[in-house]
Parts: sequence; C-alpha cells; structure tokens
Amino acid sequence: PSFDVEGATVRAWVHARSGCRVRLAYAAGPMANLYGVLATEATDCDWAKADDGLPHTLEHLVFLGSEAYPYKGVLDKLANRCLARGTNAWTDVDHTAYTVTTAGSAGLLNLLPIYLDHVLRPTLTDSGFTTEVHHVTGSGEDKGVVYCEMQGRETTAESLAERACLGQLYGGTGYAAETGGICENLRALTNAQVRRYHADFYRASNLCLVVTGGVDAAALLDVVDKALDESWKPAAAARARGLARPWSDEVPPAPRPTPTVVAFPSADEETGLVVCGWRSTKFGDPLKNARTSLLWDYLADGAASPLAKTFVDGGLCSGVYPTGDSFRVGYRQVWFDDVAVESLEAVRGTFDAALEKEAAKGIDETRMSDIIQRRRRKTVAACEDDPCGMVVTPILKHFLYAEDRDETATMEAAANALALLDAAAATPATAWADLLNALAAGADARAWVVSRPSTEKAAAQRDEEAARVDEMKETLGEVGLKDVGDVLDRAVAANEAPIPEEMLACVPEPDLDEAVSQLFDVVSAAQ
Repeated sequence: PSFDVEGATVRAWVHARSGCRVRLAYAAGPMANLYGVLATEATDCDWAKADDGLPHTLEHLVFLGSEAYPYKGVLDKLANRCLARGTNAWTDVDHTAYTVTTAGSAGLLNLLPIYLDHVLRPTLTDSGFTTEVHHVTGSGEDKGVVYCEMQGRETTAESLAERACLGQLYGGTGYAAETGGICENLRALTNAQVRRYHADFYRASNLCLVVTGGVDAAALLDVVDKALDESWKPAAAARARGLARPWSDEVPPAPRPTPTVVAFPSADEETGLVVCGWRSTKFGDPLKNARTSLLWDYLADGAASPLAKTFVDGGLCSGVYPTGDSFRVGYRQVWFDDVAVESLEAVRGTFDAALEKEAAKGIDETRMSDIIQRRRRKTVAACEDDPCGMVVTPILKHFLYAEDRDETATMEAAANALALLDAAAATPATAWADLLNALAAGADARAWVVSRPSTEKAAAQRDEEAARVDEMKETLGEVGLKDVGDVLDRAVAANEAPIPEEMLACVPEPDLDEAVSQLFDVVSAAQ
C-alpha cells in the first residue's frame, strides 16, 4: 500500500519470512536516511528491573561489532566510506532507533546490510560490556560510558521531575521506566541480562526499517531481503516465535495524582522548576492531537500568549514550555523554568486560575486562526526543506501502537500534517471552547512535581560517592584493585583490536556522480 503526503510518497511492506516492516518515504533529493526502529519496553520482571537501562545499554553495545563484522568502529568507518558522517542512535521511553544519513542512495543501500547485522547480531562481548556499560577501575571508582552518562543526568532537576511525573501518570508500566538506567541498577547489571533483553526485543518482527529520500523501491527491497537472509537465521526466528508484541497491553487507569516535591543537588538554593502532567488522547486520534497541540500554541507560544503574560511577565518563571508524547495513551506536560524557590508552590494555583480565566473568556477566533496559519507556514517550510522528515515520527508511532501495523489509513491520517491543519482550521468555536473547558476542569487529574534545589543534597551526593569508593577499596584490597584494573586493561585491548584492511574495503568506492544526481537545479528569478 502507498499514499502521498506533501512532497513525498510513502510505501509500506512486510517481509514475508521474518515479519520485518519496511517503510519508504520517497522524494527526490541528494540525501538518504535510514531509521532502524525497535519497540523496546522496560518493566520489572523475574530477571530484570524497569530502571536497569537495558534499552540504553544495547544502544551503545550494538556499535561494538557484529558476528560478520566483529570489530569496534567498523560500522562508522564503513559509513564514512558510504558518504555518511558516521552513524547515530537514540533510546526513548518506547523505542530505540538506529540512524544513518548518506549522500545519495547507493551508500545507504551498501551500508544497510552491515548496519542490520550489527542490530540483529551484535557481538555483546564481556569486554564490550566492561568498557561501555560499567566497570570498577583500579582506583575503586565506578566508570563506564553508559554509567558516566547516566551519573551526569540522573540527579538533574529535569530528570528527577520527569521521572516523578511519569511515575504518577503511568506507575507500574514501562512508560514510567528510566530506560537510560539508574546508577544503582547499572552497578548490578550483567552482560547476561543484556543478551537476554536483546534476544527478547531485537527480533526482525519487532523491527521497522524506515528509509527516506530518493531510494529505488525495488533495490531497497532486494537489499533488505538478502540482508535478512544473512542476519536473521532460522534458529533466531525459532527462538523469537511466540514472544509478545511490546506495548500491546492496555494502559491501566491513572491513579489520582498527589503533589510531589523532589530535591536536586545544587550549588545554590535560588531557583527550581515545576512540571505539570496529565493523561491525554489514546493513539489513533491525530486530529484531536493536532487540536490539542494548537491549543497549547494558543495558550503558551510567544510573548503575547496568556500563560507567558501570566508567568513570565508576572515574574514567576523565565519560560512556560508545553510538551508531550503519543503512547497507547499519551500525555501532555507544561514545564515552568527558573522559578524562585519562594514561588515554587504558587505555580499550581496560578496555572489553574489562568486556565479557568481563559475558559471563561472563550477562544479568540482571530488569534487561533493566526496560530494555525503560523503553524501552516512552518509546516510548509519544513516540507520544502525535507519532504520526508515530517512523516518519520508518524510512521514510527504507527509501527509501535497501531492495532494493525500493516494498514496505512491511520498512518496516512497522522502523517498528513497539512490536512490536519486544514481540519483544525475548520473546527467551530464551540469545539475549541469545549477543549479549553475540559482542560480547565481537569485539575484533579493533573500530576504536579516541584523540583527544589538543595545544597544539602549536593554535599550528601559527594559524600556518598567518596564513601562508595572507600568501601570498594576496602572490599577489594590491593590485590583485588589490581585485578579489576587488569580486567579493564584486557577489555580495552580486546575492544581496540585493529580492523583488517580487507573488511574496510568490503563496500564499493562511493559513486560521486550518483550522490549528486538528485541535486536540484537552482534558477534565480529575473529581477
């Protein structure tokens, strides 16, 4: 099946033998993109905890080599040979994505089988786990790339507030998990757990390959078919048979939230932040999502917006930032930054009163029309810059949450941003009023989290870290410290093994003519 959106044609396939989904958003242009998306869910079970960070650890370990290419860095070196600036990846609450952008489509097609082998058949060695996830150094310190990343993020004001907010909205589900991992759990994590998580979630039927740009469909499907023959063997398919689809369970009703205060380490106690969150729409209603987003533009976008006047001009905070995400049941949030500590508790009442005031006034139809037109101009500009870029997230979310992953009607509805804006523009004033009134009346369903600065917390954090190092030194002793240092040295040496030259030449030299064949001719208008 296929459909057209502004500037691009989207086509969808399912690989018959493996169940891998392939989506191509075709538009002529010089750049081609690959997004390898896996639905990844982190929950408490008998062999792992939700906050172990297993999705995040795999995001890192995938790049350390695969069965066919068992060397750290080989993927990035081959990506450079394919006219790409390396590779990238991200871990979100509900998925993990692996990406690459190449000049021209030939390089992307050459790299795709190698990338797929890394995703489906990573080496996941103990030495890679040691250096990339967590280890103890010869001086008794906890280190590792993932560990240090999360150590720097775990106790920030934003991270603590986000976890507390989602915990109230989605407690007991994977939506409340810290998919990056918390340090306490990372210190206890094992490579065996990582391998099991990979076996459960990194399977072809749980993978969607989203390709954008001027890529030939027949060539793409041929490359994917051959790559899956190599990287998804019958034994792996047999092990994955019967595993449940992630995020298929119904989301339980949210309990009545209670205001929460979290303390974050800080050198001073002058300003904190406040976040407010609540459950939003179920997946599959893109028009309601679009209207909700536009309503928040109306309420908070720009210095002339009602909430900016109330909070920023009123001196309560430096900015008001609405955000949200689409899950099986999504959520909305509003963040209030740089709030003076003496005003932190006043934000909630001021916000509720401001919404009630706006609901009583009603929607200014002229302002809402201006908001929609401004969004339309931004959308058209984004489509002209990258016709395929705006369809990636709708395709991704459809793969994660659509009841039928292989129908395209709901995907098309969510991907056609301009059609959604046209429908929103035709929304009667009464419908906007109903949406605003429902928002104002929903105070009891909103979760409030105050993130308060604490110098005491900062001192305690330093003391705890120093005490942990001292305890580790005492536990291991001089011999034990030397042993863990030797283990780290051997792991580093194993990971830095030189890549054979013949492996670096396994993809053809880039065809520069092909790479520039889809460049646009630019013609200056006559003055």
